[in-house]
Amino acid sequence: MVEASGNELRLSQMAELIQDVEGFVRTGDLSQVTALNQAQLSEETLKAAMVEAAPATRPALVALEEHPLLRGQLGCFDLDPATLERRAATFHRAFVPALYPRLAPALLTKGDYSLEATYNTFLFGSPKASRFWRRVLARRDRTEAAKTRTVLQRFLDAIEGAEELESALDSMIAAYLQEAEEKHHFDWRYYIVKYPAMRSGDSGVFISDEPEMGYQLRLLDKRWANSYHRDAYLHTIREESELGDVIEMPPLFGYDNPVRWLKLGSGLAIRCVHEGLVVRPPREEHREAFRKVCEAHPVSEDGVLAVSQRGDERPIDSEDRVQVAVGFLRDSAASGL
Repeated sequence: MVEASGNELRLSQMAELIQDVEGFVRTGDLSQVTALNQAQLSEETLKAAMVEAAPATRPALVALEEHPLLRGQLGCFDLDPATLERRAATFHRAFVPALYPRLAPALLTKGDYSLEATYNTFLFGSPKASRFWRRVLARRDRTEAAKTRTVLQRFLDAIEGAEELESALDSMIAAYLQEAEEKHHFDWRYYIVKYPAMRSGDSGVFISDEPEMGYQLRLLDKRWANSYHRDAYLHTIREESELGDVIEMPPLFGYDNPVRWLKLGSGLAIRCVHEGLVVRPPREEHREAFRKVCEAHPVSEDGVLAVSQRGDERPIDSEDRVQVAVGFLRDSAASGL
């Protein structure tokens, strides 16, 4: 509870906090705790009730509490005696730094496990850093953690008993991608799972231009946007095109949200919107080459390189927009644009 009360440990409250800790150490009575974090107090009460009803779960519970990604905050676990021990054992095997690059996409195949930190900012697991996984997994509010908990339990059940976790995670990712491609269902999760560049931000933090995750995302290396970062889709398109320095992608910095373009030397540029890819024509001397490229890659009169989509209220791509953009850029570069 002290760990969960970190941002509430103020000098003005210290006498009450010490009294809570002293009283609990002496009596073990949670009902007398008043100053420490109340959400964590509720969590501790649930744990105590489970252990009282099923004493055999205590070792698994304590081991989870001591895990460095959790530190006593088990809001992402169902406190169910029937499943806790086996899920805890699987969690200990899977959530190790060597597997972080695979865990982030594999977990996403089972659903959206993100935590919305602030408006339009979404936290996912990091390919490198434990502290960012902790921000997602160590939740003291069970209601806040409900979405992550559902996906995590589904994921742990899917890999339980796997002899080689690396192979199991790779197979999980491959199966998800195959199904999405067969169904032509390319939502934002598909792109993050499919392309390493889409999840290359060290922090696992995305900022969306919309109230939810979608096709206009910024990818952060740090915790906050007051650092250099990049457009997730444009960065991925640039990497997949293999055109290198032929393509210019200015870095982003700060919370302002400028229109983001991927540019060729001719002035030709593209950017992502929900409907597809907006194309900005090149300078006048390149217009004839541009016209020929557009014969193979139809661009509408209002400058949209369409991506096939399905659905009404919030259409989902039915073709891979990254590959649509890559084909357009490669042909443009080959035409001298």
